[in-house]
Amino acid sequence: MVSPARIRHGRFELDGQTVQVDRNHGEHHLHGGHVGFDKQLWDSRATADAVTFQLRSPAGDAGFPGTLHTTVTYRLTDADGLTVEYTAVVEDAPTVVSLTQHAYFNLSGLSRPIFGTELTVHADAILATDNDSIPTGLLLPVAGTRFDFARPRPLGPGGVDAATFEGYDNCFRLRGPDGALRPAAVAYEPTTGLELTCATTLPGLQLYTGAFLSSSLPPKAAHRAAGGSYGRHAGFCLEAQQLPDAPNHAHFPSPVLRPGETYRHATVYRVAVRRP
Repeated sequence: MVSPARIRHGRFELDGQTVQVDRNHGEHHLHGGHVGFDKQLWDSRATADAVTFQLRSPAGDAGFPGTLHTTVTYRLTDADGLTVEYTAVVEDAPTVVSLTQHAYFNLSGLSRPIFGTELTVHADAILATDNDSIPTGLLLPVAGTRFDFARPRPLGPGGVDAATFEGYDNCFRLRGPDGALRPAAVAYEPTTGLELTCATTLPGLQLYTGAFLSSSLPPKAAHRAAGGSYGRHAGFCLEAQQLPDAPNHAHFPSPVLRPGETYRHATVYRVAVRRP
């Protein structure tokens, strides 16, 4: 679980004050800074169908104002889904919040890279970015481009050399009302028949296809026993989130959370076998 996404120069204006946060991605901020939420120890408790994690982030943590209390619950549903529920409140000062998770999926069971997985994304636009992957503020139509996933299309390189294919690391602006649970994406792997659906209340979906995954990462026990390994494009992420660099773009949905308010979002993943 990471928070928040990219922020240009690690800097934004909040209520007339300039806030400077960690710059851990060159000159920019990424994933909560040098010691983001993914690197901190959370309190946890388990029930029959869920695990809940809680974290208190003190004011000034990574430079962010406000003492933030975050709760994330992973809950299994009767429909073979996994719901990720995020809530957060801030005690003493306004802050910005964008919570997501960074799970990797490979619907072939790591028997091959993800190039043959077919993806549909319910979005008409992506965020334009600069050479540092920081949004410029422009929303670019995807129709007719390689980002057009209105109909299922493989994640692979097409006519590009697979060895140099960088894949995708882009944020899609989802269709539908923000705050309401609506379809975000569908991924289908023809070799196994596995289908992954994603729905969310969040406005954006970051598609990342693992261009920077390293083959030196130790595989999990089941994959190690089967002779599997990780490497470039061994998995893809569907990261539902606030739009990156939202504090610096007034026309993006606001990520500001104030005392007395509750940040509340959910993302639902479901895996099924598609019948012929």
